[in-house]
Amino acid sequence: MGGNKFEGSTPSFSRAKNLEHIDHSSNMLNGNIPSVLFSLPSLESLYLSDNQFSEISNISSHSLKNLGLSINNLEEPISMSIFDVQGLKSLDLSSNNFNGSFPLNRLQHMRDLYFLDLSHNSLFVSHDATNFSHSYFPQFGYLGLASLKLRTFPHILRNQSKLWHLDHSDNHIHGKIPNWINRFRDLQELNLSCNSPEALEGPLINLTTLAFLDLRSNKLHGKIPIPYSLTIVYLDYSRNNFNSTIPTTIEDMLRGVNYLSLASNNLQGIIPGSICKSLYLEVLLTTPATTTDRMKDIVKASEGFVYLASTAGVTGARGRVNEQVKGLLKEIKEVMPSKAVAVGFGLSKPEHACEAGG
Repeated sequence: MGGNKFEGSTPSFSRAKNLEHIDHSSNMLNGNIPSVLFSLPSLESLYLSDNQFSEISNISSHSLKNLGLSINNLEEPISMSIFDVQGLKSLDLSSNNFNGSFPLNRLQHMRDLYFLDLSHNSLFVSHDATNFSHSYFPQFGYLGLASLKLRTFPHILRNQSKLWHLDHSDNHIHGKIPNWINRFRDLQELNLSCNSPEALEGPLINLTTLAFLDLRSNKLHGKIPIPYSLTIVYLDYSRNNFNSTIPTTIEDMLRGVNYLSLASNNLQGIIPGSICKSLYLEVLLTTPATTTDRMKDIVKASEGFVYLASTAGVTGARGRVNEQVKGLLKEIKEVMPSKAVAVGFGLSKPEHACEAGG
């Protein structure tokens, strides 16, 4: 029944003793999530994401393995009874208004838990390294802890070995990105954007399966880190303080990349011609801060289209289009009239598009 326009409350299914799977996601259901759902003796999967639920009672189930409650209006503290559902394999509570404390240490007896997403809530996520046993802790494949005001990397990460997705974006993490991150040999997606780390403790040498790496909007400086992965397709280093030249070996890094952003750094020197040898690169970015010579190099190097960021600030709506955009568009077209250009960052209305296009 997912993906419809059902309204009101969800049925309790109190007599459905053999029901194993309920999917009411992507509707307009609201009100309280009936506690009787968690008492159904055979229920293994309950998906209520992308609705308008505002309340949830105690969660108590001996059969539940998958629970999806993301993108609702749930706003009370998360019931501690969730930690008693020891058979859970996936738990998605992201994009709600949950508040209060979520002690990660309480997860150490939920040994089957593989997917956990708490992102985009008002939770205080605590992790006590002194009262912690690695041997009882679940091995995650997917861990989403974005936008939770974290100041450090949780201690639980140190002994993870099966992670393929890790999202700690939009937190307050500072200092260095730890070297033990190289232990995640199966990691495919890493998002540490919008934090405040200033450096990496060591090179990204063991992340050979990495496909998505987002380090934008941090305070990283020095040389551009080159991931030792031939599978990487998305790479964003924009809005940092990198102040080196672009390494000539960048061709090795770009073999499979189709998105690369180095915008809004302090990079020096020339753009290596080896960028042109990337077979799959589709997007190169310019910004109002890009010098004319460098912009020309980017236009000549790109084989797909050029992405022109209309502002060097953060994303979001603007009252008017940056006055430099028209001039930059003209310069790009003078270099290569047939080059496709996409303008973004700060354009939110049709009239903005008309204004930018002249």
